[in-house]
Amino acid sequence: MAYCNLNDIKSRIPEKVLINITQDDKAIEEINEERVNAAILDADALFDSKIGTRYEVPLETVPDRIKRISIDLAVYFMYKARFDTKMPETVKLSYDDAISYLNDIRDANENISGLELKYEYSVLTNQTRRDKYYSKRTLRRI
Repeated sequence: MAYCNLNDIKSRIPEKVLINITQDDKAIEEINEERVNAAILDADALFDSKIGTRYEVPLETVPDRIKRISIDLAVYFMYKARFDTKMPETVKLSYDDAISYLNDIRDANENISGLELKYEYSVLTNQTRRDKYYSKRTLRRI
């Protein structure tokens, strides 16, 4: 299941811009849906790889914030595929913000509200009750 679709992207970006960043032939005035879908797949793959250690992916329900991130990533990938089109600074900043947020989720600094974690975090050690503790004085003599 994709986290966003063409209509979601159209609601955030003018159709003319989508035509420009998806069409090779400037005479064609239609959005190249194959390129849009490829960018969405790239965005979702990146998203899943970042959060897959903490959440079951693909997500069953898509919160609004996740949809927004998916849109930002997909738009970035569409621009990135166009070597002849300069990427707007806002697109780059949105991408950087999305990656930062996904890294925070991956590193357990953020959670996706409304979704259950794959597992609860716990800390495992190899320490036992018989382990010895040495004072600084004892360690200096060793």
